[in-house]
Amino acid sequence: MAERKDEKDEEEKQIFSFLKDQVKIDGEEASKLASYLRREEKLIESKDTIELEPQQWKKIFIHVELAPVPKRKLLKKVNEMRKSENQEPLDINEIINSRSSIRQRNCCVNQYRRNYAQILLINGNMATIILEQVQLKRQQKKKDKLATFNLNDDKWKNVDLKSGDEILCEYSFESNSSELRVDKIEFPVLYQGEVKEDGDSQFVPVQVHCIKSVLLHTTSIYHHYNTFL
Repeated sequence: MAERKDEKDEEEKQIFSFLKDQVKIDGEEASKLASYLRREEKLIESKDTIELEPQQWKKIFIHVELAPVPKRKLLKKVNEMRKSENQEPLDINEIINSRSSIRQRNCCVNQYRRNYAQILLINGNMATIILEQVQLKRQQKKKDKLATFNLNDDKWKNVDLKSGDEILCEYSFESNSSELRVDKIEFPVLYQGEVKEDGDSQFVPVQVHCIKSVLLHTTSIYHHYNTFL
């Protein structure tokens, strides 16, 4: 995986301060969001948030999961800024509720779905991942599902995947079949946290998406993230 920067750049720090101090978002969520806005949306300052379109906000909230209250606080603040620039306000309810619509559409068979997963095991050229809370059919309950894929597939053979890695996985399955097919793999946004101290030790807390998987592979996960410190 790509190396982390040791420090936030000045633009990211400014966006982080805006989210934490003006919007009043929790520091951990503000750090994740600031990192994504700077690295993926290429924002330079907090004022740039007024230029983001509704579809961009929907994408942001897919990649950086926030609780409903921080989402509303952020979008209300953005609308205040848009109003001062004589821009049309965002439809906050439409942006936030779109996540529910996406989930409903994804309950249908033959739909591509995206979810965070962790590589549990690599055996030769084959990797096994666990996808949490998968619903194969509308009438079935959600349950965790294992899937395997070939590491030498041309679509991702140049990606250095290791056991314990967290990935953002796009997958699908055929009608009348419970077998999942991995279609696309990418690494999640690398969130950057502030260095904290505990006695003689320093550490950077990192929030991962695959809570259940992490509990199964705590040692390998922490070993993996220690390489960034």
